[in-house]
This record gives sequence, structure tokens and C-alpha cells, in this order.
Amino acid sequence: MADSTLRQRPMAGTEKSETSTPASSVKPKAAAKPGLGVLDVIRVLLGVAILSSVASYFVTGNSLVWNKRPAWTRWNKLIAIYHGHNRIMTEEELRKYDGSNRFLPIYIGVNGSIYDVTASPQFYGPGGGYHVFAGRDSTRSFITGCFDEDYTSDLRGVEEIYMPKDLDLPPKSGEDATEVEKKAARRLWKMRRERAAREGKVKAQQTIAHWKKMFDGGMGGKYFKVGAIKLSDDWKEKRGSIRTLCKRAVEQRPETNKWSKWTEDDEE
Repeated sequence: MADSTLRQRPMAGTEKSETSTPASSVKPKAAAKPGLGVLDVIRVLLGVAILSSVASYFVTGNSLVWNKRPAWTRWNKLIAIYHGHNRIMTEEELRKYDGSNRFLPIYIGVNGSIYDVTASPQFYGPGGGYHVFAGRDSTRSFITGCFDEDYTSDLRGVEEIYMPKDLDLPPKSGEDATEVEKKAARRLWKMRRERAAREGKVKAQQTIAHWKKMFDGGMGGKYFKVGAIKLSDDWKEKRGSIRTLCKRAVEQRPETNKWSKWTEDDEE
């Protein structure tokens, strides 16, 4: 009896195999579709950048970035940032940055500050209309407009460009004027002239501030401050005598003063 029971017991794994799904009915797994990887994105962006650069060069003729200079392409600006826009140079050192060496930036000086104008070599480089400013402090010429002769930082007497011409000479008194009247007229003329000189100096500083603002981040940010000029110990002696106004500056002076009715009582 036990033997027959053993004969009828199915073998291990037989029942499972009979109830399992036939091999022919198993569906093969679909192949995984390739996705867009990081390298593919980099290749696309790099291709677009190359095509843009090629198109820019053919359109502009000389630029790979559509005549724009991002901050990361301006190595000289990165150097200025590294130095904190506070590089100190003597006037002799500044002269090396006049654009004659194409491996150096182009600097100009305005009232003791140094600015980088490398972005416009057509103006400030050799042969440019403003090349006279490169490598030196020509603040006086920014006020007078005499670019060919006032390439100096000496501003003594420059306020005269804003002073009326009729204050150059003291007033003439009539023959019947008393000594008291003559002295009073001369004192009034002197006070008018002093007041005109003070206002002229203020206007000169306003003109300088305008130019410094333009070079310090102006023109779309292509110009920027680099540092300052360190004057020599004998810079006052080197200036010499006070310069006279150039012809162009004289022609710009107003003819009459606005204080023709101004009296000593108006003086504060």
C-alpha cells in the first residue's frame, strides 16, 4: 500500500511545470529607447555657439561675439577687478599704456584717476583721433577742448574759460570821479572778478565729473576705472608758470558778466 502511494505521488517540480506559462507565450521585453543625455545637451549648445560665432564673423567682419565684449572676455577688466580698481602708477609708468604695445591695455588719466579705454582702440590707439589722451593725464584739455596743446593735468587758470571777458580789465572812471569813487569802482570790479573765478572753478569741476562718470562704467560699461596716479614729490615745481588759455578756449568765453547790477551789498 505504501509502495503504490509512493508511485502515485508526483515528482517535485512536476506540478509547477505543468501549470506554468508556456515558453511560446512569453512576450519579449521592448528595447529601451535612447534618451537625451548630458553630453548630447553639451554637444547641441556647443554647436549653436560655433554657428553663432561663424555667423557673427561673416556679418561683422571682425567679431565672433557680434561686436560685444562680455566681462569674461575682457582680461584687462578681470585684472582691474583683481586689484580692486586701485592700481597705483606714476606718470612715467602710465605712459607705457598708450596703445603702442598691443599686448598692453590702453589707459588715460582724468584728474588723477586712471581709466581703461582698451575697448576703443580706433579712437585711443595709435592713429585715433583721441590718441593724444592715451598714456597721460590730459584733464585740462577735457575742459578747454584744446586737445593738441593742453595735454596736462595742470588746472591753474582754467576757470578763466567761464569768466566774462569784460572783467579782464578794471573799469575806467570818468575824469570828474573822485578818488573815493574810483576806489569803490575798482573794489567792486575785483569782487566781481573773484566771484566769477569761484563759479568758474565749480563749473570746471562739474565738467571733470561729467567725463569721469563717462569713463567709469559709461559707454555701456566698456570703459572702467583702473586706479590712480601717484605724483612725484616735485610735481608742483615741474608745472612751471600758469598756462594761458588756448585760442579755442578764449573764443568760448562769455562776453559780458551777469553781475552788471551786482553791488558790494550782495556779497555774502
